[in-house]
Amino acid sequence: MDPLIGKAAAAVGFTREQLFSSLPVELTLWVDPYEVSYRIGEDGSTCVLYKSSPPRPKSATSADTSAHRKEKLKTRRSNRSKRFDAMG
Repeated sequence: MDPLIGKAAAAVGFTREQLFSSLPVELTLWVDPYEVSYRIGEDGSTCVLYKSSPPRPKSATSADTSAHRKEKLKTRRSNRSKRFDAMG
């Protein structure tokens, strides 16, 4: 048994014996990002118990924004020096 399943059972008040008697003997459980699936027996079908969509990425992360600001600042500085050179 996966230790995390045992901890979850204990957190809701199940003893180890109660947990084992509540579940099928040949239960296989997969917990993946955004999906929980299970199968009973070696030849059983895999069933999805829970599924969700990944979160949408934000339009701009703080790192992207920071990089964008730095690039914008570089562009301003290079434009100023070009204007200064043109006047000189």
